[in-house]
Parts: sequence; structure tokens; C-alpha cells
Amino acid sequence: MADWPNDLQANEPGFHKALIRDRVTAGWITLLNPWKLSTVQSQKDPVMRQICAALIIPARFSHSLRIEEIDTSLATRQTLVEGNVGAMSYMDWHVYLNDEADFIPLPLNARAEVLIREAGLHLEGTVSGTAVFLGHGSNGDEADAPAHLLRLAERLFDTALAA
Repeated sequence: MADWPNDLQANEPGFHKALIRDRVTAGWITLLNPWKLSTVQSQKDPVMRQICAALIIPARFSHSLRIEEIDTSLATRQTLVEGNVGAMSYMDWHVYLNDEADFIPLPLNARAEVLIREAGLHLEGTVSGTAVFLGHGSNGDEADAPAHLLRLAERLFDTALAA
């Protein structure tokens, strides 16, 4: 028998028909869901967040590009790109960037720009600030950065990315 949270409505993010209360851990879990989900539970209510493996390419060459499991909330993406989030999409992937990079002094991100161009997306301008690459999931959801994009980044930047 499922215990439904009283304050989680069907039209709110994080609502799942398979959301049940796990009696062993006293946390909220989902069943039969293709997403990788983590459970963050506050005193008041549980918040379900989708977790994906993102390719993160910092603008500064002194910082390594990396694969990091992130929750795909807007707040996390804003933290990673250091401001408002803009996106460019192509085929089975998209990249999140700071959408105000032309107006604030963010460093150019030559590695992200090269990867975007080599992956097939034609750019009119330059890329600045940290770039966060993710894949397209079903129904407009986020997914892990595609393997072909990770392999391309490894070849272009002569680095090994551990997934």
C-alpha cells in the first residue's frame, strides 16, 4: 500500500504515479522508472531529482573536463554555468551555457566550442563560460551525455573520461 505525500500535486515536478514510501529506509522511492533518481528529503517533504552523467567542460584550461553525475534541476544547472541557463541542441545531445555570456566577462571556452563544432553543430559566434553537455531522454527529459560525444571529447582533447 502506497503512502502518498499530501503536498505533492500531480502537476508539480517530481510527481510519479509509482512514487511510494519505502518502509525500510523511510525515504521516497519510485518503481518502474527508467530515470536514475536520487531522493532528497527535507523535514517538510521529499523532492525527487533526476540524476544524469553530464560532460562538464570548464572554460579555463587549468580545469579538467570531466564527467559528473548531477541532478538536472534548474538550480544545479545555474550553479554550473554561473548564471542564467541557455541551451543549444543537436541530434541526441544538448549543451547548457550561461545565456548572458556575451554581456558579462566570462572566459572563452575553446574546448567546448571545438567539441560543439566537431559534433556537427554550426555556430555563428563563440562559446564562453562552463559548458554542460547532456543527452536527450524520452518525453523531453534529460539523459546521460551520449557515448559518441564522450569518445569525441576524449579524442579531441587527448584525455580519458571515466564514466
